[in-house]
Amino acid sequence: MASATKLRTTKDGRRYWIIQASRGRGQSPYSKRFYWPTKTSGEPYSEKRALEELEKAVSQFQKDVDAGLIKNNAEKKELREAEEKKAAEEKAKQAQLLTVRQYAEGVWMAGKELELAETTRSSYQMFLDKYVLPEIGNSLLKDVNASMLKKLLLDFQKSGMSLSSARTLHVVLRGLFDSAFKDGSIPISPMLWVDRPKKPKNAPAASEADQAFVEDELVYIMDCLSHEPLKWRAYINLAIDTGCRRGELTALKWSDINSNDETVTVERSLQYTPEKGVYIGTPKNGTERVIDIGAETVALLNALHDDQTERAKKRAEKTGKKVVHLSPWVFNQDGTDEPMHPDSPTRYFKKFGDKYGITGFHPHRIRHSSASIAIRNGVDVAAVSKRLGHSDINITLRTYVHATDRDVRAAGQTVRAALASKKAEQEKKVSGENNNAEGQ
Repeated sequence: MASATKLRTTKDGRRYWIIQASRGRGQSPYSKRFYWPTKTSGEPYSEKRALEELEKAVSQFQKDVDAGLIKNNAEKKELREAEEKKAAEEKAKQAQLLTVRQYAEGVWMAGKELELAETTRSSYQMFLDKYVLPEIGNSLLKDVNASMLKKLLLDFQKSGMSLSSARTLHVVLRGLFDSAFKDGSIPISPMLWVDRPKKPKNAPAASEADQAFVEDELVYIMDCLSHEPLKWRAYINLAIDTGCRRGELTALKWSDINSNDETVTVERSLQYTPEKGVYIGTPKNGTERVIDIGAETVALLNALHDDQTERAKKRAEKTGKKVVHLSPWVFNQDGTDEPMHPDSPTRYFKKFGDKYGITGFHPHRIRHSSASIAIRNGVDVAAVSKRLGHSDINITLRTYVHATDRDVRAAGQTVRAALASKKAEQEKKVSGENNNAEGQ
């Protein structure tokens, strides 16, 4: 039977219970929050009435679970994917002699609107519009072969595009034609014979701007921050401390900061696309996470909160308002309730890097560095992956583990030390055997 936990309180003082219903042995229960009910006037019910309403809610929740109306995130995703697949199959069956353009726009991208984050969907659309459809958009799906796609990718790389962009184009093409194969629009996907673009043999080594910062470099950056505005000191320290994405940091609210526990809760992300403008989405893997932060970062955030409060008081005095209104956003646009634009950190980082001689200073490079330093210093990769908000530990290993010159030297020293130790052990053994022989 469903049950309720002890009464709890949110950071902003709202009281609630968590109602849970079992899903069976070994499985996490279904759950929902039930907030202390209030009258139409907004006044909270008495404790007796609130408990009566809670009892009703617990009973109804169990009925909904028994009726199959309650789904956890995994079940919702599975149901959504099944519905999307069915819809895509229906659209494919209705079309006759589909061209690449008809299928890409009418079937594949229509499904991606429900499946992908808006920024990713916008990126896919851009690759289609600029590089795929102008070349093969009017070709019938069934007539496109591997040679055509290989040439498309090769011409793309020859035009001077980066390896990462070529690989993104490969992902778009593979997704498009694999989808057409799975729903029966084509007998086989030509992308089976198109390899993922590889780094050319004569390609230059990764530039300094592509590498993670090492500890000494991050200390220098933090020293430079002492000359910068408080907002950016807090932002960059928080970025280094948590390894959060740019959009996750710009979407933080003061209610997400717990100074007593020294934690920050990441449950949303601020994004921008030309089509939608600035909007609030979920973190990249769709899950909320709580990250610990250091005392220095907490102090900077508290100082920023005090500074914003003081500014709000001055604005209230200037306008004659009695109520002091503080923006809910940690990193807001100065003097407004609006959050910082998600592209603002990138612009500021560029100016900061130019000012202090830091090549390739970018928000995502800080994320690179935070993760790589943690792993190099012995932190479990699974823990780092969870802290970063990755859905797959392999992403962490593939993307954020960087070998520095110091690491390479350490590897050589380790090998030499191991060989020297073994050699000394063998010499000691031989010496002991000789001494025994002489004694006999």
